[in-house]
Amino acid sequence: MSSQPRVIKIAVFGDSISEGIGSKRLNYCMPLEAKINNAVNRTVEISNFASTGTTIRFIETKEPELVGKKFNYVLIAYGNVDAMLRPDTSSRLNLYAHIPSRYKKTGMLNPRPYFSRVWYKSAIQHVDSWVRWNLNQCLLRIQGSITWVGANEFRDAYQNAVSMLWKYTDQIIMLSTVRVSEKYFPGTNEMYKQYNSIIEEIAERNHCKYIDIYNHLCDRSYFYEDEYHPNEAGYQLIADIIAGEILEDRKTNIDQNPT
Repeated sequence: MSSQPRVIKIAVFGDSISEGIGSKRLNYCMPLEAKINNAVNRTVEISNFASTGTTIRFIETKEPELVGKKFNYVLIAYGNVDAMLRPDTSSRLNLYAHIPSRYKKTGMLNPRPYFSRVWYKSAIQHVDSWVRWNLNQCLLRIQGSITWVGANEFRDAYQNAVSMLWKYTDQIIMLSTVRVSEKYFPGTNEMYKQYNSIIEEIAERNHCKYIDIYNHLCDRSYFYEDEYHPNEAGYQLIADIIAGEILEDRKTNIDQNPT
C-alpha cells in the first residue's frame, strides 16, 4: 500500500500556450488531470498561474500567492513569448511607432488562431489576419528583429524562478517551447532551439525534468490556423507526454520507497 497522498497537486506557470485562448481557455490542464486521475485513481488539483503574453520574469510576481502552499509538481512552460522574434522598435527607421494602436497590443501582429463560423465575420477576420502578419513581415525586414527577453537574461531569470519554486514543490518539470510556422514567424524556430537548450541546461543543473514539446509537435495538424497555439489534439498530446513523466516519477518513487 503506497503512502503517497490521495491528492496530487500541480501548479502551472506559462504564457498563452498554458493559459489557453478564447472564452473557453482550452489548454492541457483538463486532459492532464483526466489522464492522471484515470491512471492512478487520485484526485488531481491543478492551479494554473499562466497568463497570456507573459515572460519568465512573470513567475516572481506570483510568489505571494504561493506562500503556505505545497505542490507535488510544478510545470514551467516559458520561452515562447520570451524568444519570439519581433520588430526592433529601437531601429532608427521605426515604422512600428506609426502603425494603428490596435496592432501594438501583444500578439496583434501575429495571425489569428481561429475564425468565426459566421461567414461575414470570418471574411473580415481573414482580411485582418492577413494584414497583421504581412505588416509584421514588413517591419521585421525593414527594422530588424529582437526578442523580448535576451538569452542571458532568460537564463538568469529562469534560474531565479527555479530556485524560488523549489520552496513550494517536490518536483519541477520544464517544458520546451512549441514549434512555430516559418511562414508566420520567420527565424523564431532558430531562437526557440537556442532557448530550449538553455532550459534543458538549467533542468540538468537543478535536477529537474525536461520535456521536449518542440520535437513532439511537428505535425501542423496539432495547431490552430496561426500555427502557434495548439488545438485540442495538440493539447491532448502535450497532456499525454506530461502525464507520462508524472506517472513514471510516481512509479519510481513507489518502487524506491515501498511500504
